[in-house]
Amino acid sequence: MNYNYDLIIVGGGPAGSTMALSAHKHGLKVLLLDKEQFPRDKICGDALLVDCMTILQEFQLTDKLSQEPHACTGTHIQIFTEHEHLRVPCHSHVVSKRKIFDNYRNKAK
Repeated sequence: MNYNYDLIIVGGGPAGSTMALSAHKHGLKVLLLDKEQFPRDKICGDALLVDCMTILQEFQLTDKLSQEPHACTGTHIQIFTEHEHLRVPCHSHVVSKRKIFDNYRNKAK
């Protein structure tokens, strides 16, 4: 087994996995370690700071995430019920169900 890596990242949450994607994109050989399997739901793991928008756009994730129920892309939170679709102003964070975000991020280029 070859253990020759440029970067080893422990923790595959939003920060660790995004760092791994970015490093790989720049030609580094990366090992990403986490005790969990992804994608997964995580309570209180759905909100990302609005400062993340630039990174999400770099990996072409904002358009995909904004189409999901209960998504917030920096300007509005979308709330869907059986009979209604509400758009509520939102300026402090990005919200996406963690399982959905992990799935899109893992498919990012």
